[in-house]
Amino acid sequence: MGVITPGLGISYDDGSICFSPQMRPKLALGNHGKLWSMNIILESNFLFYIKNSGKLNVLETADVSFSIARRF
Repeated sequence: MGVITPGLGISYDDGSICFSPQMRPKLALGNHGKLWSMNIILESNFLFYIKNSGKLNVLETADVSFSIARRF
């Protein structure tokens, strides 16, 4: 799964307009049996910050989760 969103904002320090799109890719892998279920989920969040000067700043966060479940 992936989500891409556009963003437009105003900079607090100088009042200039900035463009800040966001991208959130997510990948889930798993195995589901009759009794046991295992999953690994990889999720990331990229926030791009582009001002009039053309400089690109990126804030990136990532999460990994792993789960094991037994069915009753």
